[in-house]
Amino acid sequence: VMAIWPMAFIGSLLLNHHPWWSVEGLLPLVGILLGNSVNGISMGIDHFTHGIREKKEEVLEWLSLGGTKIEATNEIFRRSARIALTPI
Repeated sequence: VMAIWPMAFIGSLLLNHHPWWSVEGLLPLVGILLGNSVNGISMGIDHFTHGIREKKEEVLEWLSLGGTKIEATNEIFRRSARIALTPI
């Protein structure tokens, strides 16, 4: 996420908006960045909840054997995070 802001700043400079924080230059860039962020977050949450439903028995098994909720959902979380961070 932090690598996006320098690219947005450079992109706004290339568009020759002076000052770069003017509404005409900044608002579209912020909209694009927020739209992509929301899309990634929603895909990650959707995959995580779907994974929990699919592997309910495995998660309950981990919990019944004394595992923490982080240990029980670690594999599902890693796959969901990978999907959420993959560019479309």
